Amino acid sequence: MIYKHHQGTYHLKYDEFIEDDQDQFFYRLDKIRDRLIVIDFSDLYCGEDTVMHYHSVLTNLNYNFVILSCCPIDHQAQPNIFYYPFWQIDLLHNINHSITFRNERTYKVSCPNKNPRPHRILNYLLLKNKSFFKEIFFTLQDAFDPHTYMPWDMALSQEHIAEWESIKNNFPKFDIGNYNDINDPIWTDSYVNLVTENMVTQAFVTEKIWKPIVSEQLFLIFGYPGIVSYLRDIGVDTFDDIIDHNSYDKISDPHDRLNCLHSVLENLIDLDFKLIFNQTAERRRNNRLNFLAGKFTNNYIDIINHKIQEMLN
Repeated sequence: MIYKHHQGTYHLKYDEFIEDDQDQFFYRLDKIRDRLIVIDFSDLYCGEDTVMHYHSVLTNLNYNFVILSCCPIDHQAQPNIFYYPFWQIDLLHNINHSITFRNERTYKVSCPNKNPRPHRILNYLLLKNKSFFKEIFFTLQDAFDPHTYMPWDMALSQEHIAEWESIKNNFPKFDIGNYNDINDPIWTDSYVNLVTENMVTQAFVTEKIWKPIVSEQLFLIFGYPGIVSYLRDIGVDTFDDIIDHNSYDKISDPHDRLNCLHSVLENLIDLDFKLIFNQTAERRRNNRLNFLAGKFTNNYIDIINHKIQEMLN
């Protein structure tokens, strides 16, 4: 991790906050008051306003600190708060670089899912009734995982809950492998990846949006409002000449956003993807190569390193 390269810093993960007795925690913190403290929330969403809460507490206690957040929208909300793209960098360091990708693929669309979060359940329940669902390589790793509901998840109607309960026992279990593995037909043998991020109401970005980019796929993303705009802003080619992301990306209500995303998918499904892949081969390859070169992370890392060095001097 880039901030560990700096002498004079002390690194704290979020679980050290929630597991310690708070008095004991701050007593321990006082022992390193002369250090620059790096509070790391970058790999886990910790709840709304958590970053700003701890920023206020530590500021009032006159600590010298920076906070690394998992949310792009937190980036420099205060001069010492930064977005650190943990999952992007983790994928970059662990991905298999030797895989080759073909322009001609078997499946039109893939939609890999691990845990049955409410937004993924709704996505499936709505998709399965579409005439084009047979064109989708849809997977769910474990339909029975009971530990997937978070306080900030979107709500399902009682009707959708009842429907899911009636069919989940017949849902085949499908192992999509390690979280940083792309050596699977879900990524290597489909043209379009319908990404269902970890959250669709809060700005949290994981490796899920980067795996189709590394796999040279086109993509639609059911994530937080504005997630495609975020990718566009940092230099990713989002293929707006082919996919109408703007019609769904910034819709605040997740139910409405999902319905609009499905409309975009319906307009895509009958396109000649073999032709499109031939026409976009260089652009898709450039996305992949730019990711592997770190071009979508370097700006964040440079800003963080510069600030830490400035605060240490």
